[in-house]
Amino acid sequence: MGYALDRLTVLVAEDNQHVMGIIKLTLRAFGIRKMLFAEDGAEAFRLLKSSNVDLLLTDFEMQPLGGLELLDLVRQSPDAPNPQLPVILITGHTALEQIQLARDHGASEILAKPFTPAGLRERLIMVIDHPRPFVSVSSYFGPDRRRRLDLDYSGEERRHHVPEQIFAIGPVRRQAL
Repeated sequence: MGYALDRLTVLVAEDNQHVMGIIKLTLRAFGIRKMLFAEDGAEAFRLLKSSNVDLLLTDFEMQPLGGLELLDLVRQSPDAPNPQLPVILITGHTALEQIQLARDHGASEILAKPFTPAGLRERLIMVIDHPRPFVSVSSYFGPDRRRRLDLDYSGEERRHHVPEQIFAIGPVRRQAL
């Protein structure tokens, strides 16, 4: 990949052991050696609070606490260790409504199952090299849901003071790269 990913610590929250094994092998192939694993969102959040994690990969649907609920904890909980943590949500639910739901809960990137190593690589590059700035407004905290700034948009919800509402947060500690 051209990155020193061996310094990253990645937390994988996935309840399917087969999928978890594929993710583990793929991350190892990318040079990532420090990985933590959780079988649900509650266990993942406990690990986030006790470990120094650079990136979270989480499944959408897990019991008792799924990926969306985990995203809510990461982004909004007062005891979340890093609300700006890059989160790649992995899901087999690829209907537009599900993707929008994941985006609205604060996913940095979304990866559809079944995924390929190239697809996972692309999402890793996006959170490292092309992070979206974080937005903090009364009803949302997370990566800017827009992929591009549309300067021609003139609707009611146009942001007039973008610099005050958006602040850039690096997705991965730069010393790790």
